[in-house]
Amino acid sequence: MVKKIKKVTDQELVEILKFTPRTYSISMSGYGGEIAMGVVDPETYDYIKNNNINISEMICDCDNELSIPEEHRFLVNGWYDCDNIAHESGVSFSDGSYVIVTDENGNDVWDCSLDSEALHAAGCTVYMHEQLNIEDYPGKIVYIGECTEKGTFFGGTFELKTPFSPSKLGFSYGTYEGSSIGNSINYNDDDIDNDDYSTTGKGESYEIYEVSSDSEATKYVPDEGELNGGLGYSNYYAEDDEKVTFKFKNHKPHYVGWYECRWVSWSSSTFGKLYWDGTRFVEFYYNKPTEVSGVDTWTGVNWDTSVLTTA
Repeated sequence: MVKKIKKVTDQELVEILKFTPRTYSISMSGYGGEIAMGVVDPETYDYIKNNNINISEMICDCDNELSIPEEHRFLVNGWYDCDNIAHESGVSFSDGSYVIVTDENGNDVWDCSLDSEALHAAGCTVYMHEQLNIEDYPGKIVYIGECTEKGTFFGGTFELKTPFSPSKLGFSYGTYEGSSIGNSINYNDDDIDNDDYSTTGKGESYEIYEVSSDSEATKYVPDEGELNGGLGYSNYYAEDDEKVTFKFKNHKPHYVGWYECRWVSWSSSTFGKLYWDGTRFVEFYYNKPTEVSGVDTWTGVNWDTSVLTTA
């Protein structure tokens, strides 16, 4: 493809002759991240719902401790594995992020918020190349995985033969279910290469939506009661003004639920919440109970202590 030659006016020619060519740096920093969107097989979604699977645990389950059939493990390699709709990373186009241009000596020449209105006000060209929303997929099961990051998402250099002008900058971004992400900049229609992406992860989220035929989206939320112990288990917690500490050797909890406990292992004491399933204290790994031995004391409710079982 032959590159189109740009016409130079007499005034621009004068500026070129008077101006010493310089190399400028440009960066986009602040908040942003990576997002993946994809359609999930309906049978896989039914399996997840019927087995009350927590998506976060499914992603961390590298050894398949949850015993999920292979055909339903749609996030084998990571949270970003389901991306047949979109997969994008970059800076957030919002007032929480910013662009800075510096000269060869490291002096700031220009800066601006990456809010679209602020960029337009500065004379920049801002182009939304893609817009995708859950409602665009009626009758489908849509997964959205997102990693939030903070830092520098774009860093590049460009050489100028005329004075810098924000009006010659162009930005491109996409919007994915309300998250606007961009990683492309050009100056005077020449693309600038991104040579710097240095960020720190701040958090992740994973969500599945069932989109009806009329584009109404319902978020999948597992039953936390079942996640904490399975069918028939209670989520009983003692209130602060009800708490009394009992020695486990003498008294066992009567009510199924969570208790504050102290247990001894490897000659050290551990304090935390354990689940009493009616016969033993347990912790949960990938929704499977594991008995905790060495429980010394537990804190619960001081009511009708005659029903407390004793050793």
